[in-house]
Amino acid sequence: MRKVLGVIVGVAVAMATITIVEMIGHLIFPPPPGTDMRDPAQVARIVSLIPLPAKIWVTLAWFLGSLAGALAGITVARWTAAAWIVAAVVIAGAIWSYTMIPHPLWMQAAGVLFPLLAAGIALRLRPPATKLST
Repeated sequence: MRKVLGVIVGVAVAMATITIVEMIGHLIFPPPPGTDMRDPAQVARIVSLIPLPAKIWVTLAWFLGSLAGALAGITVARWTAAAWIVAAVVIAGAIWSYTMIPHPLWMQAAGVLFPLLAAGIALRLRPPATKLST
């Protein structure tokens, strides 16, 4: 039961972190006035027009969300696989996003690689007192 709870907590933390970081990004790099961010066609148009730093910010959100979620997951679950499961869920979300909104190829690669990197880092950063099972 602890493992399932850890994965659920990890995914929730990852999604919340990604949402918060992306919301901050919208404050730093606001979309054009009148843009409906719930309309995939308008969002697709914006993604093609936003500056490079705004695109980097999105990939930063994926990385930070994966890192925070993986840390939360392994801390609660006390199970190393929780970090990788959280990363897989974030990757699935990124891939789903690509099907809805065209992203440059480098962002697509980052959406797969950054969560994996974050999970690996989380396993190295986990609290030393956390006894993990494999």
